[in-house]
Amino acid sequence: MPRKFSLSKEDQHGNTYRAEVTYSKEFDEYKVRFLFNGVYQRGADYFTECKQDAESTFNAWVKQRSVGFAHQVQ
Repeated sequence: MPRKFSLSKEDQHGNTYRAEVTYSKEFDEYKVRFLFNGVYQRGADYFTECKQDAESTFNAWVKQRSVGFAHQVQ
């Protein structure tokens, strides 16, 4: 049975960034699915064998998106 956890953050503009991380014992890997304001980001899934890598990938994704959004607003 896969283990699952999720991480989410909201930026100063009210946008929500969410990652759903599932661990597959069969493949011994984590799958990270990304959502922006509740919309699944097709084609952006990330696979890794390391839980910390999955979490840091999510944090980098949030930082990149929120910085990019802030530049568009200004």
